[in-house]
Amino acid sequence: MALRLTDASTPAVDAADLGAMLLLAQTYDPEHPHEDVRALARLDRRSADVLRTLVEADSVRSAAAELGMHHSTVQARHEALTHTLGYDPRSNVGRMRYIAAALLLRLTDPVPPTRPGSPWNT
Repeated sequence: MALRLTDASTPAVDAADLGAMLLLAQTYDPEHPHEDVRALARLDRRSADVLRTLVEADSVRSAAAELGMHHSTVQARHEALTHTLGYDPRSNVGRMRYIAAALLLRLTDPVPPTRPGSPWNT
C-alpha cells in the first residue's frame, strides 16, 4: 500500500508514518470510491495542481505566487473548485477532506502517479 503512495517528490513512504490515515487506507474499497475521491479523479492536471497548491499554501496570494498566476485568477479557480468539490478546500474541514480523498485516489488510480495521465504528476 505504501508503494502506491509514492511519487517523484516522495520516493518512499513508510506505512507507519501515515498514523490514523493508515486505518482509512486499510478500510477503503476502491471498487466503491467516495464522491470526494471521484471528484478529484475528474479534475484535469492543471486544476488538480491548483487545488493542491491552494490546500498547501498559507493564502490565495501565496498560492498564486507559487503557481505563477495572478491572485484574482487563482481566487476565481478557488471559487470554481469549491463549487465542483462541494466544499471549500481552504477551510480546515475542506483540507481534511482533500487530504483524505487524495490519499484514497492514489490507492484507486490505476495509472501509477509517475506515468503520464495521472492527475498527480508534478
